[in-house]
Amino acid sequence: MKTEIVRKEIKIDYFVIMPNHVHAIIIIDNDNCKPVGTNDPSRLKEISSAHVGANGHSPLRMRPKSLSSFIVGFKSSCKIRINDLRNTPGIPVWQRNYYEHVIRNDRDLYEIRKYIENNPLDWFNDKYYITKYTECFYGNK
Repeated sequence: MKTEIVRKEIKIDYFVIMPNHVHAIIIIDNDNCKPVGTNDPSRLKEISSAHVGANGHSPLRMRPKSLSSFIVGFKSSCKIRINDLRNTPGIPVWQRNYYEHVIRNDRDLYEIRKYIENNPLDWFNDKYYITKYTECFYGNK
């Protein structure tokens, strides 16, 4: 809930927190109105080729006020808080990547909002459904 306070360019339109994942519609009000999308090469900029990482490739830097920089910050702050609460410092919490979809019209927005709203109702049929999560949140079912 602090995201919109910390990052003035971010608006959270719709979201749901599931036992093992999160769905959200993120609106980025970026001053320079750059295009967004999964194949947008402008999202990442290479740092000087003199700084080569352990894998032999130049490190990449995320574009400020982008979806990728938001996700990195969000995952990092949540991981710290979760590990503080569990007393498990440094333990991974999130999967490595994330799924993104650019919403291009009102119909698409409506369908995605409906999916987010109905996702909790379908949790017991989810392929990642795990009984221990369900017992923790809903009691024995």
